[in-house]
Amino acid sequence: MAPLTLSINIAGVAVVLVLLWLITRRTGEWLTFAHIFSIFWGANLFVSEVWRDGLIRPDNTTLAILFSAWWAFLFGTYCVICKPVEIRPTNRFMRVSGSKGVFVLLTLILLQLISFVYELWYLHFDFISFYRDFFYNSAAIRITGLYADIEFPMSFSVWRWDHVLYIPLAAILHFQGTISRRHYVLIGLFALVACSARYTRAPVIMLSTCCFISWIILHRPNSKTLLCVGGFLSTLGIIGFVASQTFLVHIERFAQVSLSESFIPYIGASPKAYEMLLKGNFPRESGFYSLECINYLLNKTGILANYPGWERPEVFTPVITNVYTFLDAFTLDWGIFGAIAGACLIGAAIAWIYNRLVRQPNYFNLVAYSYLVYSCIMSIANNEFIRASLPINFMLAILLTHLVGYRSKIVLRPIRRKEFRFI
Repeated sequence: MAPLTLSINIAGVAVVLVLLWLITRRTGEWLTFAHIFSIFWGANLFVSEVWRDGLIRPDNTTLAILFSAWWAFLFGTYCVICKPVEIRPTNRFMRVSGSKGVFVLLTLILLQLISFVYELWYLHFDFISFYRDFFYNSAAIRITGLYADIEFPMSFSVWRWDHVLYIPLAAILHFQGTISRRHYVLIGLFALVACSARYTRAPVIMLSTCCFISWIILHRPNSKTLLCVGGFLSTLGIIGFVASQTFLVHIERFAQVSLSESFIPYIGASPKAYEMLLKGNFPRESGFYSLECINYLLNKTGILANYPGWERPEVFTPVITNVYTFLDAFTLDWGIFGAIAGACLIGAAIAWIYNRLVRQPNYFNLVAYSYLVYSCIMSIANNEFIRASLPINFMLAILLTHLVGYRSKIVLRPIRRKEFRFI
C-alpha cells in the first residue's frame, strides 16, 4: 500500500472514530444506526483495500470521496441526534390494541400470501412444485429475470414484501403478551419462506434486520446477549450469502468459484465500481436517478413513460459486479458535491427518526427505524433510501399506527448521562 493511500486510510478511520465517539457520548448508546452503517461501510472499504493485495483497490481520489461521504453521514447524524439529557419513557413502548393488532397482523400476512401465490401462478408454479426443488427453481427465476416480467397489480406489489410492516407489529404483540412465542416464531418462518422465493437476499436481510431491531428496542438486552445474537446472525448471514452466491454462479456459469469470489462482488467491489462511475465509464440515462421513488409512482400512474431504472449494469473491476454503493444516484445527478451532501442529509434524516423513536416509541417509529437500519446495511451495494418502497411503507405504517395504537399513560424520568442503552 502506497504511503499516501495509507495516510488517507489512517486519517479517514481516525475521523470516523472521533465522530462515532461523539455520537456515543451524546446518545449514551453504542449501537445506533450510525454504528451499524459504519460497520458495513468500513468492512466494505477494508475488503476493497486488502483483497489480493489491492487488486480491487480504488484510487486515492475515490478513497477520499468515500471517506468524506462517511464523515458527512456521521456529521449529519451528530448534528440532529438527541442528547442524553432528554427525558425518556419508563414503559418501553406504547401498547397497541390486542384485537385490532391481531386483525391487522393476520390481514397483512394474508395479503402477502395472496401476492406470493399470484407470483407462483404467473410463473407457472404451484407451492408444492416450486419448493420440491426450491434452490434450482429460485435460482432459475433470478438468472432468467422472470420476476422482472411479472405484471403485478399495484395493490399486489405493495404487499409482496410487507413483512417490514407485520414483523414489528408481531414483535409488539408478543412483547405485550397478546401472541405467544410459538406464534411469533411461526410468523417469522412464514416471512422467511415468502421472501426467499426469488433467490434474492435483500428481503431476507430486511426480515433479519426488522427482527433484530424490534428485539433490541423492545427487550433491551444486555451487551453480552446483544453481541452473541448479533454475532450469530452475522455469521449465519455470511455463510448463507456465500453459499447461495456460490450455488447461483455455478448454475449460471457452470463454473466452480471460491468463497471469496462469491463474496467480493457484493462486499468489496463496489468502491472500485463507484470509481468507474466517477471517471464517466457509465452508460447514464436521461433523467434524475435520485428521484427513483417519484419516478416509479409517476410511471405506475401512466404520467411518466421512461426514467432511469434502479438496476445498474455489470462492470469489470476486475471483479464482475453491478453494485456501486448508495452514492451512485447522488453522484450521477449532482456530482461529488451531491454524493457528500446526500450522505449528510440521509444521516440527519435517520437521526430525526431515531429521536422520534426515543421520545415517542410507537409502531410507526419502530417500522421506520427498522427499515432505515436495513437501508444502512444495504448502503454498501445500492441506495434503498430513494426507493419507492420507503414512502409507501411509511405511509402504510402511519395509517396502521392510528388503527392499532391507543394512548397509554407514560411516566417520564430524566436519563442519566452514563446510562447506556442499545438501539
